[in-house]
Amino acid sequence: MTNIKSVIKALLISSNGTMLNIDDFIRAMPDQNKNSISSALNELMKEGGDTYDVIRVDEHYYVRTKLEYVEYIRRIKVTTEEPRQRKALIETLAVIAMRQPTSRSEIEDLRCVQLNVSILHDLQDYGWIKVVKVTNNDTHLYGTTLKFLQDFGLSSIGEFEEMCL
Repeated sequence: MTNIKSVIKALLISSNGTMLNIDDFIRAMPDQNKNSISSALNELMKEGGDTYDVIRVDEHYYVRTKLEYVEYIRRIKVTTEEPRQRKALIETLAVIAMRQPTSRSEIEDLRCVQLNVSILHDLQDYGWIKVVKVTNNDTHLYGTTLKFLQDFGLSSIGEFEEMCL
């Protein structure tokens, strides 16, 4: 039998900061009751972890990194520019996956913005896209790779297309 506190810790950590309530824990562990879950949560709040604390807000719980580690985390937090670049990267990857083989100009037309060539380079560096064809007028056509499927847990590009519908 799995330790109830271990399951609760796993649920809190995997919730990525989303607060969970007792009912959430009961849904995940239907063999447990409110009293056993509340008791385990109270123990976890007292014990904490070596790098995190279990926090209660009203009837909700979440994990928070201990304050002594915040400075380290700040050093790697993304800047305000990076989220925009990530969004453009994901949008570009989605267009390529759905429309492959596709050119830079087709991507720009679909996204209605000029595509920074560094995004294509980044996607190639990650191994998610490649040039699948060069046309007579030297236009590069891009498509996804096997690594794209593997990294995103897909068995085929058709599975990706079904997710997007």
